[in-house]
Amino acid sequence: MFGVNFASKQYHYEIKTAVTGIEGQENISDEIIVQGKDQKEHDLQLEKAIVRLKERGLTLNAEKCQFSMDKLTFFSMVLSRNGISCTEEKVKAMKEA
Repeated sequence: MFGVNFASKQYHYEIKTAVTGIEGQENISDEIIVQGKDQKEHDLQLEKAIVRLKERGLTLNAEKCQFSMDKLTFFSMVLSRNGISCTEEKVKAMKEA
């Protein structure tokens, strides 16, 4: 009815190909996570990712970016220096199921 729109899929593809090969980064859809063993390594990988995106003409929404986090929730998983765990909401849902 409204036609076919591949813009979102194409944008996700462009992000994925732009950051491929940069160590310490993971990309799912339009989300990019950059990690490092320490702050220096993190910052180096982050700079590489930002430069690569800029070279490809891709932009980031500054309001949605979060930097130097020690814990984050990503696709219902909690990522931290202690490893990967489920969110409390997921654990509660499983217990109540």
